[in-house]
Amino acid sequence: MQHVLPEDGDPFFVEVEEVNRALLPGEPGDPPPRTEEVEGIGSEMTTSGRFGEAAERRYLWDVTYSADEYVAVLNTYSGHRARDDATRRRLLAEIHRRIEARPGRAVRKTYPATLTVAPRL
Repeated sequence: MQHVLPEDGDPFFVEVEEVNRALLPGEPGDPPPRTEEVEGIGSEMTTSGRFGEAAERRYLWDVTYSADEYVAVLNTYSGHRARDDATRRRLLAEIHRRIEARPGRAVRKTYPATLTVAPRL
């Protein structure tokens, strides 16, 4: 599930890219996209020729994670699981350390949910 970085989003996800660049050189390391950069499937539905004009509504929801919870989530991502053990441990330990050093010792991740409806042709 992709998360986004709205205007009032948690800056942690921009700051943590420093860790990714240091420990994963040569890999793309971009913060989450802005909310408006994530497209729904409405245009794809319409251009398929099977549906009429699509209407979309976007809803944002937040999940707050402690350091332990966030590292546990990262351990479910295939990109992290595919890394060699030493790199993964270093990366996750540094992410954990940074979260623990924050006021509130947590991160807030924003997820988009998009409702798309269109008449079937």
